[in-house]
Amino acid sequence: MNLEKEELLDNCMIQPECISINNHTELNSDWGSTIKRIKKESPYIKIKIKELIDFIQENHLYYGISCLRSYIKTIIPEVGYDPIFSPKNFKVILTGLDLGLKYIIRTDANGACPFLKLNKCLIHKIKPLDCKNFPYNKDGSLRRDSPFISICSGLQKK
Repeated sequence: MNLEKEELLDNCMIQPECISINNHTELNSDWGSTIKRIKKESPYIKIKIKELIDFIQENHLYYGISCLRSYIKTIIPEVGYDPIFSPKNFKVILTGLDLGLKYIIRTDANGACPFLKLNKCLIHKIKPLDCKNFPYNKDGSLRRDSPFISICSGLQKK
């Protein structure tokens, strides 16, 4: 099946953790990775963060909050926790990556990937690194968390 670029964009979002504010939850006890990068690289932290906020608000569509409640509060004002910001086009993704943003595929309420149909990946040739590494974590350990066990029959057998 051939996917349209718009379908990819509709299911792509900024990873909330990368623009998180510190000390709001146990899972989110430190500044997000993009904010850490700004703090490390620039003496003009407030200016850079303002530019990042402006970029996100001007170049992404806001779809409200995620149904997978992780209670991550971001630097974006007045959007609450777990915002869904999808890029307006592919150039936005490239610019966002240069700014230190991370993009992920937006899953449904059960954690299922929108590109997994009949147990086949629809974006196999261009899938993101996390998908290529599935079912392993970044440290190489096997994922054991839900919903991955229910998705991957190989995990169910182990």
